[in-house]
Amino acid sequence: PIFLLAGIGLLLIDGADDTTKISSTISVSVPGGEEKLVTLPDGSKVRLNGNSSMAYAGEGFAENRRVELEGEAFFEVERDERHPFSVVTEHLDVNVLGTKFNVSSFKDAAHAKVALAEGSVMVAFAGNNKESVQLEHGTELTYHKASGETFLAEIGECWWKVPLVFNRVSLDEIFSRLEMCYDIEINRTAFAGATDMFSFEFDRSATIKDVMRVISMLSGTFTYDIRGGTVTIRPVLAP
Repeated sequence: PIFLLAGIGLLLIDGADDTTKISSTISVSVPGGEEKLVTLPDGSKVRLNGNSSMAYAGEGFAENRRVELEGEAFFEVERDERHPFSVVTEHLDVNVLGTKFNVSSFKDAAHAKVALAEGSVMVAFAGNNKESVQLEHGTELTYHKASGETFLAEIGECWWKVPLVFNRVSLDEIFSRLEMCYDIEINRTAFAGATDMFSFEFDRSATIKDVMRVISMLSGTFTYDIRGGTVTIRPVLAP
């Protein structure tokens, strides 16, 4: 069954799986108006925005952590000092060891951007002799494609701060998204989960307590306990 949170009014779309594998390359695409959470083979997480696509090696990714991106995505990279992580776009290359950052590089846009939420990244510019730029957390780099000029500013309103939307997804996927969005750990080892699919929307001002209270009430299959940065899920025993 499909559950809708009253008063939200969500558009549900049925369609084929948007993840394809060609040889050892895995490609993921997201249509406009949707988002997709992808966990890479090294454990890094990518939140791919609408009208965006990415590709990465299905085999040997842990040794060569490289993602090709067209569009926009927010990355939460697992730290590995021996194997740097790189995001390659048409105009910008971003190299990190482990951090959280956003890359926006739409093909028809006049500029490309890198916004750093945590840690530090090195940004290189494809096709010219500009020196690489190291970003510190809380800053955003804008690269104008035509002129080659770059500008630095504080991070403003970003797409990952807009409402948190779930469209026909399982509890397990919801928990994974919440871990990434709220930078928490959700311990669900004692909870087998449910096959029901859920659809609802939360404003990003909602706290993890707000979100868990609604999901628990809507599901009716679990209780939870929040202590520090950990949420523990427990199944509701049948009477």
